[in-house]
Amino acid sequence: GKLATHAKYSEWQAILAGDGLLNLSYYCLSKLQSPNQKTLLAIMGHALGPKGLVLGQVMDLAIDKDKSESAQQQLATILKIHELKTARLFQVALVGSYLLMTETPQNVWSKSWRPYWKLGRSLGIVFQLLDDLNELLEGDPQKHEEEINPWPSHFHALCDVVNHELACLNRLSQSLNLNHLKAVWLPYFSGFVDALDAGQEKLFHALTKTQEQNLKKSDLGILIKTLQGLNL
Repeated sequence: GKLATHAKYSEWQAILAGDGLLNLSYYCLSKLQSPNQKTLLAIMGHALGPKGLVLGQVMDLAIDKDKSESAQQQLATILKIHELKTARLFQVALVGSYLLMTETPQNVWSKSWRPYWKLGRSLGIVFQLLDDLNELLEGDPQKHEEEINPWPSHFHALCDVVNHELACLNRLSQSLNLNHLKAVWLPYFSGFVDALDAGQEKLFHALTKTQEQNLKKSDLGILIKTLQGLNL
């Protein structure tokens, strides 16, 4: 129920606060004693910089609903934005934790941290897609958010994406022996799924408002049942 920073203090103060926090994170990391500190800083700089999170934000703000683009191209752009803008944060958190916990020296070409990078991508994509779906339950979205929300135009394709990424999560969490992942992941995402289940009627109306796809209520029910059966 609290106002976002830009709404309470103004946009320019919010932007500068974000800049300050990002730089402060590098200062905090510089004080850590780890053989992999340099590698973590390199990965973090790449993931959050102009080829990562910043690029995703640029793509998001510059997105154009070009009718000449095919549905497949539009969907690919949205998923790329989600990967850069959201999944990169999950990836940095997971890879960073791994690098700081291992005493074995790693570099940016090492293979041992790559599975955590893949896991973070799947976590981020699923999180953002479920968040997009939940936004349709929150009343009238802002014009930009309504334009970039992919679910009303790509429901069936996104169901396939979610199923694929959930399979990756399952496989990677098991192969990495992440026994506590379920304890962290499941309760949090159960909140998403419970909201979707409770608001099925409203959600179906929002998904079919544009009439751009042949969607049945049973299709939405299948997705929700899949999410309810999530077992990492």
